[in-house]
Amino acid sequence: MSQILITETESELEHVQQNLTASEELSRLMPAWGCPKLIPLDEIFQKPEQVDYLDLLPRSDKKGGEGVHAVAAHQGTSLLYLVHAEHSQRLAEADIQALRHTLANRSESAWLGIVRSGTLVLYPISFEEQLPSPKEVSQADDEAPLFFQSLVQGTFSAEVKPQASDHVYQEIKRLLTRTTEAFVDNDLLDPLHVLSMSGRALFFRFLIDRKIVRPSERAKICPSAKDLKDAFSNPVCAAQTSAWLDETFNGDFLPIIDDSLAGEKRLAAYKRFYKEVSLATHGDLFEHLEAILKGWKAVDGQQLTFDWNDLDFAHIPVGVLSEVYEHFSHRVDRQLSLDKSVHYTPRFIASFMVDEAFTAMSGDKSQARLLDPASGAGIFLVLGFRRLFREHFEVTGNRPDKDIIQEILYKQIRGFDVSEPALRLAALALYITAIELNATPRPPKSLMFPRNLRGTVLHHFGEEAAADAYPHDRDQAALQSLLGSLGELPRREGLESFDGAFDLVIGNPPWTRLRDEAPAARKEKTGSAGRVKKSASDSANTAFSKIARDELEARELKHLAKDYRNPDKAPDVPFLWRAAQWARPGGTIAYALHARLFLHTQGKKDIAWQAIQEALAITGIINGADLRWTKVWDGMKSPFCLFFARNEKSMPNEGFFFASPLAEYAINATSRFRIDYAAVRTITQQETKQRPWLLKTLSLGTTLDVEVMDRITKASPHTLKEYWLQFDPSGDRTGKGYDKSFGLPQKPAPFLGKLLDFEDPTNNGFSIEWDRFETYATRYNRSSGSFPRSESLYQPPLVIVPQAPGDDPYSPKAWLADRAVAFSQSYYGYACQDSPAPQYVAALIHVLAHSTLARYFIIMRSASLGSDFMRFLKDDFDALPFPDPAKLSAADKKALLRFSACLQAGEGQMPLLPPKAKKSQGAKKQAAQEGGPDLFHQALAPPAPAPNQQRERPLDFWHELNGFIFRLYGLGAEDVQVIQDTLFASAPYRRAGEAAFLPTSPLPEETAPSTRQVFCTELQQRLQPFFEVTGETVDVGEPSGLRQQSWNTTWRFIAVTKCDAKIDVPAEILQQAMADANQNGLSRIIVRLHHGRGLLIGILDARRWWTRTRARLCAHTITLEHLDAFDEPAPYIPDRPRRRILDLSNP
Repeated sequence: MSQILITETESELEHVQQNLTASEELSRLMPAWGCPKLIPLDEIFQKPEQVDYLDLLPRSDKKGGEGVHAVAAHQGTSLLYLVHAEHSQRLAEADIQALRHTLANRSESAWLGIVRSGTLVLYPISFEEQLPSPKEVSQADDEAPLFFQSLVQGTFSAEVKPQASDHVYQEIKRLLTRTTEAFVDNDLLDPLHVLSMSGRALFFRFLIDRKIVRPSERAKICPSAKDLKDAFSNPVCAAQTSAWLDETFNGDFLPIIDDSLAGEKRLAAYKRFYKEVSLATHGDLFEHLEAILKGWKAVDGQQLTFDWNDLDFAHIPVGVLSEVYEHFSHRVDRQLSLDKSVHYTPRFIASFMVDEAFTAMSGDKSQARLLDPASGAGIFLVLGFRRLFREHFEVTGNRPDKDIIQEILYKQIRGFDVSEPALRLAALALYITAIELNATPRPPKSLMFPRNLRGTVLHHFGEEAAADAYPHDRDQAALQSLLGSLGELPRREGLESFDGAFDLVIGNPPWTRLRDEAPAARKEKTGSAGRVKKSASDSANTAFSKIARDELEARELKHLAKDYRNPDKAPDVPFLWRAAQWARPGGTIAYALHARLFLHTQGKKDIAWQAIQEALAITGIINGADLRWTKVWDGMKSPFCLFFARNEKSMPNEGFFFASPLAEYAINATSRFRIDYAAVRTITQQETKQRPWLLKTLSLGTTLDVEVMDRITKASPHTLKEYWLQFDPSGDRTGKGYDKSFGLPQKPAPFLGKLLDFEDPTNNGFSIEWDRFETYATRYNRSSGSFPRSESLYQPPLVIVPQAPGDDPYSPKAWLADRAVAFSQSYYGYACQDSPAPQYVAALIHVLAHSTLARYFIIMRSASLGSDFMRFLKDDFDALPFPDPAKLSAADKKALLRFSACLQAGEGQMPLLPPKAKKSQGAKKQAAQEGGPDLFHQALAPPAPAPNQQRERPLDFWHELNGFIFRLYGLGAEDVQVIQDTLFASAPYRRAGEAAFLPTSPLPEETAPSTRQVFCTELQQRLQPFFEVTGETVDVGEPSGLRQQSWNTTWRFIAVTKCDAKIDVPAEILQQAMADANQNGLSRIIVRLHHGRGLLIGILDARRWWTRTRARLCAHTITLEHLDAFDEPAPYIPDRPRRRILDLSNP
């Protein structure tokens, strides 16, 4: 890209002459590139926001230095490290490469920018050995203010990208995995010993890299070693170093031998231990420990793409180490990890939760006490520790010294866990954090910790603790072991009380429901008869329910306590109730939980959700359902949420903030997500009671979708379920099909064996292929099932609906059977023979199942489809309002039967296309889903002519069918537009929704008006009536002066002006707009142009943001808030500025 380089002006020279520091000079310059407020890194620690960059700050009063001068971050994540060339003497290629490697250890997907003579020269931060060609962005570029947002959105293009944000984590994990595979997986050593020895080597490497130990001290530490990095090279060296670590710091963390031994006895015990290890592993273990200190290349000459020696523990964040330790502890305690459904918490999410929780906290935050009741390897404890350090600094203005740091650790932080390996590594992480925060970490002896963390800061709730608590009651001890941190610790003198003791309870408790052992294993024989003993999970769930009921009764909510049962045997909600006991009144609770908390609104789950809303003052919920399967939480397949609350009963009509970050793959690939604070909604408990589906609907749609859902739900006085129960009160004629599960006890079902067994038709067919079916008995060689269901379920007329509808809107969604047939639990059945009008009831269910309206309704409310599994629950379909077929007009009845018959005849089946034609047909399908004027005029047209009329293409049939259903439910053109746009922008299947992420520029094969043109036309049509009253015309179009650069700006702009107005977009307008986008994470910006000349609107360049519905919402905002921008001079006003989501003293 050609660049326009500009030299410093006289004004710039004046700044230099004023002796501004590099960071001060950068703070003045960088708004030209759209950067937010910078964090200075060229001065000693004196600002709270510098806590996360202590490793990069100068250690003396001398300003400047030869390192990084400042950093620009977004929503807590560093994106751009900056160096001012005029203030740095070392910018040769070797210096830049060294700086890239130093910053790469911080495990961030970020860039290094060097500001030189009006140009920003950019290098990706990574461990790559070759320095790539830089990318340049000139300050003179008209679109330079958009640059930083291209980093935020992950769209900045360059041949070489920064390393992944989890790169260091993955590499350390990979290197440690070699050790566990060699000695744990092969059962050569005790897993806890492997963990402790590896952890000690890592800790000593940390001391070396941080220059806390020096070569001159080698003789005191390990006399037998030739070099500090030989400290674990053989049994004698390892013994000497381990003894020194115990004496200098504290033997509490990573214990190996009897901690009561001292002096020569301790050293002798270590020598015996390491000698046994050497014999057991033929000395191989020491090669691994030595590699941690020296690198594999130095130890055995292996040619690796990445090596221990490439790492610099002086710059690796302790949070990254905690993530690695979490994985490491799982490797050495696999069964416990499996049983307790452990999901390690990514550093970005944990950091976000800690920051938001402290933001919402009231009072003196520096004195807050923090508990993580499922601490794992301590990621929340470490980040909370650092935040408390920062809060102390903010209150006093002085950097906390060693005594205050240790006081914070021992008095204000507590962690519980059931895993001994995890607690050992949590202790290590806390020790490292305390040392890192200390401004004077020399000499090492001065860092001695006063007492053990175990039993004070960290508490073990495993099997040993349960046995100690109930030494004479094995059943109770077994129950306590299963309850883990929800249970009790053994009573001992000096044990503090945890109830009401904490200002913040934070963490990621286990989510997965408890598993039962097989019934045969629980069977207890009593004489000739037998009974099955109550399962351990049943006992635990009884205890879970009691925890909730006790807390509800304590809050005088006895009406909720009476019927409360813990849903799904899952432990995460019980952890929420225990948090209410552990936290002080008015304290803060912050948990990462399964999103079923608010998505499932039926039965026990709805009672639990309503109870939580009344018992706790919920302040915010971040719904992460759309982020599953992304790098935000790598390996997370379940929908999750981040839950925040004050520990007090909610007040009537009190609201909480609700946000649903969307999957944005360029951002998510860097382990980040974006919260658009302008899209955050305030939700009251009353609203969730009236609309149980509200949060799911807002997760995928907008307030317009809530209005459409309201219209759909009011379209009929009863739902399908309510209508069905009028003639089938037992519900025997509807439900899942048989469950054969031959591993479970079988029930005889002679009728089932005689029935033909249903299978999906071939080639996505719409009609049942009877000649392909075998009887159930022939197919399975039996006439029984674990749950065969009733014979009446399989009788005609029968509608068979698959649970998993698939991502193709034109594939079969139900089959209509005119004879008896069996079907499995993968389907839902509706046997209509006893209904008042069997033929019409079956036809309506059959047609509804295929309609866009039903697909939309189910997605907008289902806790499963579009959130968890790609199938819907029967309750979702049964909740559809159901018009009484007997009350339909004669014309509608006739049309209903015709549409059902046409479906069975395959009139809606899309033709199979040759490979070359699939793409264009896919574009046609997507265009139909996205919507256009033709589609909606057809969708609302009268019923189509006679069924024997030849149709030119199957799409006509779908338009007619959907038009019939839309009219039946009283929906208008704008409602249909909302439905189509939401299904386009928020498709539950990622593959089907790919088009929504495409840029707005037309693809080569697209001939219709571009996405931006359609948006502009819609916006102009909605705004024009407000200008007609004064005889004026409004223009909506793209400003010609802005062009998309080769470095790929992520915004597109349109101007809204009076007719023929000239559009001038000065750089300061874009800078102000980008400042608002940075602060509030916006998807749309509305900027007032100078002198009353109209508006400049910036929208992210993805089609999901440019639908007709989004144009309608944009027009609504303009008419409410910005019409005066066309009449008189007006300053820049950000579009709906927002507070942070959890700054909620008064939501």
